[in-house]
Amino acid sequence: MRLRSRATRSAEFPAFLLRLASCFLILDSYFLLPASYFLLLASYFLLLAGVAIAGSFQPRVQIPNVVQVEGEAVMLSDLLPPDAPGEVREICRRVILGNAPLPASLRVISRAQIAAPLREFPSTLERLEIPDRVIITRKRRRLSATEIRTAIETFMPREKLHGLRTLDLNGLELQAPVFVTEPDPGLEVKRLEPDRVERKTRFLLWTSKEPQVLPFYVTVEGLLESGVATRPVTSSPIVLVAAGKPAKLVVETPTLRMTALVTPLESGIQGQIIRVRNQDTHQVLKAEVVGRGLLQGELGGE
Repeated sequence: MRLRSRATRSAEFPAFLLRLASCFLILDSYFLLPASYFLLLASYFLLLAGVAIAGSFQPRVQIPNVVQVEGEAVMLSDLLPPDAPGEVREICRRVILGNAPLPASLRVISRAQIAAPLREFPSTLERLEIPDRVIITRKRRRLSATEIRTAIETFMPREKLHGLRTLDLNGLELQAPVFVTEPDPGLEVKRLEPDRVERKTRFLLWTSKEPQVLPFYVTVEGLLESGVATRPVTSSPIVLVAAGKPAKLVVETPTLRMTALVTPLESGIQGQIIRVRNQDTHQVLKAEVVGRGLLQGELGGE
């Protein structure tokens, strides 16, 4: 005879107690014992049945519709609420759901994508309440004005530039907020550009430890000492994009960010406009070199 599983026996145990309590109530109608005696016994077994049912019940863990993650990869454990049972969280730590989205973007994962890797852990899957889709965003923070000022103040003496006191670093102007994910994104100044008509100075900055963040300009009131601002930062231009070597093209709008792999048709230095070919569509585009192996442009043919 095949033995029944432990889960089956534990499920049948409360039913057995309920049937036993019912028997005591039936016996009460045949014997002339005090009714309170049988009611007491019946209540006792009903109480045992309730305890057994409560012990065998395991509440389902609800995965929220929107989740914010910190790391480069999305683990199933990242989707669990803080009060998820330890044994469920331990299994979910083994399941990788892919890469995390870039800052200021999102990723949508369907119920099927979450359930598929849990086929090896059916008991864990049964305990999860999974919505139709989960929206995943990246935990980020806004780059502070203090970090930008520190980067500029570090850049000036390193490049032997003078006249920092003539710049108003308390009135930084950015075209848009810059968001990063690391405590120290490696913020550096790449170059400066004086505007003698507006009497302003523009600094090009980038986050060296987060190359996926596009370089950005910061404008401050004031000019450096005469002749100093036009001094080149480096003795010779550095080629950041080489012809024929794959690079990343980023197209960004206030509501959308897209990336594509391209093949540069010519080499380029910082700020140079070059021609590139989209590796998927083979369309030729023009894009600006903004970093090592990184270009920024608009979608459109040559």
